[in-house]
Amino acid sequence: MGRSRQALQRLRSSSQPRPHRFAPLGLAVLLLWGLWGSPAAAEGSDPWETLEQVRAASETAGILSADFDQSYVPAGFDTAEERSGRMFMELPDCLRVEYSEPYPESYLICGGVVHAWNPEDGSGRRYLVDPEDEPGLDLLLLSTGELRRRYQATVEEGADGALEILLEPHVTTERLREAAFMVRPQTHRIVGIRYRDADGGTTTFELENYQEVEGRDVFTAPRDIEWQGES
Repeated sequence: MGRSRQALQRLRSSSQPRPHRFAPLGLAVLLLWGLWGSPAAAEGSDPWETLEQVRAASETAGILSADFDQSYVPAGFDTAEERSGRMFMELPDCLRVEYSEPYPESYLICGGVVHAWNPEDGSGRRYLVDPEDEPGLDLLLLSTGELRRRYQATVEEGADGALEILLEPHVTTERLREAAFMVRPQTHRIVGIRYRDADGGTTTFELENYQEVEGRDVFTAPRDIEWQGES
């Protein structure tokens, strides 16, 4: 798990471009602190019920895709490192992240198997992870009931009408300090994910332009890549 954790941490921080090297998958995805205005308490909203509604809507919709902008601000810095691309979700089973800017990289996780590749050089890494052991990745790939056992949740309403569901781990971990989902209650769509690591670095994903996807080809690893690592 050591190599997998290092890989996941690298995607979380989205460090400076390293062409033809494989940054790690980190929420996972799925995974996810923008400035959403000064929130006021969302009276009467239950955070777990809201998350369950989001999951139910996602399952009904099937496979969804969305454009995303990712930013990472290391602790002690004011300037964010930024990336963008498209994300494909069939939660809580599969997640695919396609970076397009500033350089292409792809990540796919289904059933605990991660494929990470650079489409420009035709080679990739394959390794195993357990979402239960990966704070951050668990936010997208575990059930609401399992998340409830791991985190305490509160909900606030932002100035733009989105609900912010703040998650804090019951047990302090070495890698995750807190996380949050931004949810549109009208559409039951996640429009933002953010998390702060134990070092104080903050990662934000902002999602928009949701579309439904036909077929499951996006969750099949490409056959023209030379894969190395665990199968």
